[in-house]
Amino acid sequence: MNLIRFPKYLKDLSREEGFVCAVFLLIPLAGQRLFGTPLYPLDILAFLLILFSLMRREGFRDGVLRVWHQEKALVFGTLLFLVGTLLAFFTHERTLTGWGELKSWILVPLSIFLATASLKERIRPMFLWLAWLAMTAILASVSLWGWFNNFLTFDGRLAYPENSPNFLAELLAPGLLLCFFFGSRFLRKNILFVFLPFLLLIPFLATRSYGAWLAFFLAAFSLFLSLRLKGRGIHLLLLSVFFSIAIFGFYEIRTDKFTALSHLEERSSLASRIMIWKSAASMLHDEPFLGIGLGRFQTVYLEKQSEFPPYLEWAVPEPHNFFLSVWLSSGLLGLLGMLVLLWWTAQNLFFLFRAHSSGAALLLSLSLFLLVFGFFDTPFFRNDLSVLFFLFLLLVLLEKTRLTDREGGQAARLRKVNG
Repeated sequence: MNLIRFPKYLKDLSREEGFVCAVFLLIPLAGQRLFGTPLYPLDILAFLLILFSLMRREGFRDGVLRVWHQEKALVFGTLLFLVGTLLAFFTHERTLTGWGELKSWILVPLSIFLATASLKERIRPMFLWLAWLAMTAILASVSLWGWFNNFLTFDGRLAYPENSPNFLAELLAPGLLLCFFFGSRFLRKNILFVFLPFLLLIPFLATRSYGAWLAFFLAAFSLFLSLRLKGRGIHLLLLSVFFSIAIFGFYEIRTDKFTALSHLEERSSLASRIMIWKSAASMLHDEPFLGIGLGRFQTVYLEKQSEFPPYLEWAVPEPHNFFLSVWLSSGLLGLLGMLVLLWWTAQNLFFLFRAHSSGAALLLSLSLFLLVFGFFDTPFFRNDLSVLFFLFLLLVLLEKTRLTDREGGQAARLRKVNG
C-alpha cells in the first residue's frame, strides 16, 4: 500500500474495517465516561459491532462457530479465561467497582474480539495497523502538549493524558515499532516516517518507564533482526533515533530514580515491586485455585500489610505483573486459558514466519514487548489495554487468514492449470 495515495484507499474501506479502525482510534478515550454514567465509548461500539454481526446474512453465531472449527485453541483459551474470571468474581465479595471492571475489562473486550473475529474474512489487517499507528500518533501529540505545559508527576515523569507513566509508555511503544516497520517499506515514498518516530519517541522517553524501555529495546532488536533492514535512508533514521536515546539516557543516569535503582536502595521502584510481588504471592498461597477476583487487589493488599514491613507504596490497584494479575483476577482456570491463548499466538507466529508472512516480524516484536513489559507491569485489566490485547490476537488471526486464503487461491489456480 502506497501511503502517498492513502486517501484513495479509504474509499475501499469496508464497514467492518471501519468499525475496527474506530475501536483503535477510540482507545485513548476508553476510560472517559459518557454523561457521567458508567458507560464508555467502547461499550457503544461493542454493542454496534455485535448488532452489525447479527444483522448480516451469516450471523454472529455462525461466524463464531466458523472460528471455533478453524481455531479451536483460540476459542477454547478465550472460554477458559472467561469462565475462570466469572468463577473468581462470583465466589468472592462483589463490589460495584468489580461489576464495572467485569463489564469494561472482560465482557466488552471479548464482545469486540468475537464480533470482529466472526467477520475476519472481510477485514484486511493493513487498515488496522495504520489505525493503531494513527492512534499512537494522536496520543503522542496530546502527550507532547502536556509535556510542554509541564503536566508531570511529582517525580518529573510524563503521564498526561493517562493516569500512569507506565501505561502511557505501553500505549506509545507499539507505535514506535509500527513506525520502524512501515518506515522500512515506505521511507522513500513518504517523508512522514522521518518525523513520526521522533513524535512518538519524545513522550515515550519522557515517561521514564524503565520496564517499558527495556521491553521496547528488546522488541525493536528482534524487529531489526527479522526484517534485515537495508537502505541508507532507514539506517540514517535508526542511527538518529538511537543517538537521541543515548543523549536522553546520558542525562537519565544522573537522576535520583536511576541512582536508587542501580544501587538497589530500599526505596527504589524495584524494591517496591518486589514487595508487591511478595504480597501477591501470599494471596495466591491463600487462594491458589480461585484467586481473589476482579477489583479486590487493593483491599486484600492492605489486609496483607501486617505480614510485611511497612509498604513502600500503599495505593496499588494491581500487582504489576501480567501473570500474577491474571492468576489473582481469574484463578487457575483463567491463567490456564491465558496460557492457551499465548501458546496459540506462538504457534501461529511460527507458522507465519515459515510462510514468510510480511507481518510476522511486527507481530513477533509486539508479542515480545507485551511479555517483557508484563514482568514489570500489567498490559491488561484496563479499559484500553484489555481491548488492545484482544485486538492484537485479532491481528494474528487476520494475518493467518490472509496468508491461508492466499495459499488456498494459489493452490486452486494450480489445480485449474494442471487439470
